[in-house]
Amino acid sequence: MAGAKHFSELISWQLADQLRVEVFKFTSRPGFVRDLKLHSQTEDAVNSICRNISEGFGCGHAEFARFLRISRRSMNELQDAFRAAELKRYVTADDLTASRQLMRRLASPATSCTPRTHCTYRTLIHFPGCGGGVGGKIGVAGGICPGCCCGCCGGGGCGWPG
Repeated sequence: MAGAKHFSELISWQLADQLRVEVFKFTSRPGFVRDLKLHSQTEDAVNSICRNISEGFGCGHAEFARFLRISRRSMNELQDAFRAAELKRYVTADDLTASRQLMRRLASPATSCTPRTHCTYRTLIHFPGCGGGVGGKIGVAGGICPGCCCGCCGGGGCGWPG
């Protein structure tokens, strides 16, 4: 069975990249661009989400979980940047609706991802070709558990790179 061969196949990275596209739509606005510090912090935070998911992809399970937790902290930083942007009237709550929906989809599994609860990966990652093995668990957006602790595919049969 073929597993994800590139980080861009991960649902978590795809959602984070969609979030980045949404954020860039309003960070390119003139008022936002002139606020160099907030502009830089906002773009750094959203880029960090993607970067940490991609960097963690090449690691083992526990290390990948650590990178997902770092991505979650970057989402917290982004939420704070959104609040500052609202207060400064660079964006409205309506402007942020799509971004906040993407963040909710990303935050749910990443929040509970720890070295002891790798099963939360099932909502983050899609492994092409994984049949799910023994009781394969399909999560959000078609994500399939890699079997890192729940053994849905017999412990690595899905091609998980870790």
